[in-house]
Amino acid sequence: MKDRLRMEIMVDNYAKIVQDNLERLYGNIPKDLSRALPAQQDGKNFLFKAFGENCEIRPEGIFLAQVRQTPRSGRPASSEF
Repeated sequence: MKDRLRMEIMVDNYAKIVQDNLERLYGNIPKDLSRALPAQQDGKNFLFKAFGENCEIRPEGIFLAQVRQTPRSGRPASSEF
């Protein structure tokens, strides 16, 4: 039980860090971000390939193959959030 609670706290903390970083990024988007990633900019979204799939950075999260990535059980995320 303690291990599960500890994991949930870590997941929540990680999700908060990711969201805080996205808010900081979108609060002051670097002009050369699309070139630095490299990515194609589509409005506020940045599209690029990762792990052979389409990846997108959006103000509301990071998406791989149109699935929002969240930390779950220390593995690449699922759409659960």
